[in-house]
Amino acid sequence: MSNDVVIGKIEKVVGRETQWGIMYDVHINGDRFGAGKVKPKFAEGDVVKFRFTRNGNFKNVVASSMEKHDGDLPTAATPVVQALEGPSIANSPNPPATNNPKTYEDKEKARQLSILFQSARKDAIETARLLLQADAVGFKSTSKWAEKHDILTAKITDLTREYYHQAVNHKDFIAGSALPEIVKIHTGAEE
Repeated sequence: MSNDVVIGKIEKVVGRETQWGIMYDVHINGDRFGAGKVKPKFAEGDVVKFRFTRNGNFKNVVASSMEKHDGDLPTAATPVVQALEGPSIANSPNPPATNNPKTYEDKEKARQLSILFQSARKDAIETARLLLQADAVGFKSTSKWAEKHDILTAKITDLTREYYHQAVNHKDFIAGSALPEIVKIHTGAEE
């Protein structure tokens, strides 16, 4: 079982009747997480951080790990990044392919997306390192090592998503900013 971290806004808390009594589910970022018999103390719209374990197709909140999150809310991932970040991405040096490419063009596109993802991850780690050196990550003074690790890992994943999204949708990204035009200067000696 893995022990992953989620930071997100609570969409809804739902109680359901089971043979063991009322069990609660928390819906965050479009996913459902089992919270057990105790109703979470946070309401819809609250931004929370918690650890969860995977049990087959189910995701369960680790007891007493849910807390209010004071930092930035992670940005939404593109579908490609979500596919690349599947359950084994944290433990795998190479991201899994999003599909089974058949043609040379499909294989080349998958290869390029993998390169973009690796580059985004490298840049995110470097940015997180700079933020850490500048004490700009947002640790509480009472944070323990494990909490700092979770915050830093979540920040790296969020930055990876942002940088990957900017690279994959680079035409939309560039169109939204006013970049200076590059003009070649003729010196007369080149011709």
